[in-house]
Amino acid sequence: MRVWKSRVDRWVALSLLAPILAGLGTVVGGAATGTPAMGLAGGLGLLVFALVLFGLVLPMRYVVEDQALSINFGLARIRIPFERLVSARLSSNPLSSPALSLLRIEVEYRGPRGGLKTVRISPTDRLAFLRALAEASPRHRLANDAVVLK
Repeated sequence: MRVWKSRVDRWVALSLLAPILAGLGTVVGGAATGTPAMGLAGGLGLLVFALVLFGLVLPMRYVVEDQALSINFGLARIRIPFERLVSARLSSNPLSSPALSLLRIEVEYRGPRGGLKTVRISPTDRLAFLRALAEASPRHRLANDAVVLK
């Protein structure tokens, strides 16, 4: 089993930091001006943001297990058994995904009902991740920086 953290682009880190700074600024501003409603609004905003951040985003990691790829983000988890994995290839597709970078891997797999699904992930070392995924799965091989069926 091997675990990768998500790569984090600077612009993503700044976009996650901005609401925290705004909330803290509102709390401090409310305290400094003697406006409890302002401090309460900032505190509630921080609480909601923290719940979303730690419920849906962090921690974000990708695990190559013995028989599956596990994608963990916040309290959510996607587990893709190797027999349902179709391919994994380099991508920079900006569509919403459990990824904190645009340097991504697009993973295609079959859902429980057989339909084709796609998820994009952003491990810190994309090529090492693809190598490890190909090595772990007896059904796949590495070809031109992509994991494909044998």
